[in-house]
Amino acid sequence: MDGKRSSTDQIFEMLLKGTPSPNVIYPVGDVRDLADLHILAMEKEAADGQRFIAESEEMTMPQMARVLKEAYPDKKVSTMVIPDFVISIMAKFQVPMKVLNTMIGLKYHRDNTKARKLLGWNPRPAKTTVLDTAQYLVFLYIFYLETLATTSGKTSKVFGMTTEELGQKNVNVLFKNQGVYNGLLSVLILLAVFAFASKAAVVCLMAYIVAVALYGSFTSNPKIILMQGGLAILTLISCIF
Repeated sequence: MDGKRSSTDQIFEMLLKGTPSPNVIYPVGDVRDLADLHILAMEKEAADGQRFIAESEEMTMPQMARVLKEAYPDKKVSTMVIPDFVISIMAKFQVPMKVLNTMIGLKYHRDNTKARKLLGWNPRPAKTTVLDTAQYLVFLYIFYLETLATTSGKTSKVFGMTTEELGQKNVNVLFKNQGVYNGLLSVLILLAVFAFASKAAVVCLMAYIVAVALYGSFTSNPKIILMQGGLAILTLISCIF
């Protein structure tokens, strides 16, 4: 609410920009699974007076980077791991590294067996949460480039067009319209994942994205199926299987 970015946003931004990863473990908890657990706890009498762990599993930043690298083979996601001693040295000069240094070697050992057995809770794999989050952030970034920064140098580089071409009225209008489309997709993914916690809605949205990417790959550039649809395909697979 105060305009500050969440730690999750910062982690994904760092990974997608190609920054090497510290060997830090993060407990992954999907808000959709948390909503499911709350509902199960309200419905089952066995939950009265009990406490439950809502973490699906643990995942290191290098593992997240490998998942994103697989989903974005054309991006500069780095799977390089920053050695622990480098973090320790940098912690003397940088506050963020000081925080990371306290997390090196930390293992949480949380067990969600109680929620699984007593309530029948079945959380999503951490990989699915990572892919869904990345998909939302990517479409939001595309919306920014196409609609708000249409003639910027970054947009020129990403889309392989000169700033002069992007400044032409017809091209500019087309880009802004396409940006609104991508922005709407990011909002719909956000609602499906976090507001409604609907697996069916996520599957439908991913299938639509793949269909659009297939059309673009046949009519424009074959790489579109990977650039626009690659992550959606992996998300579909993780949701279905």
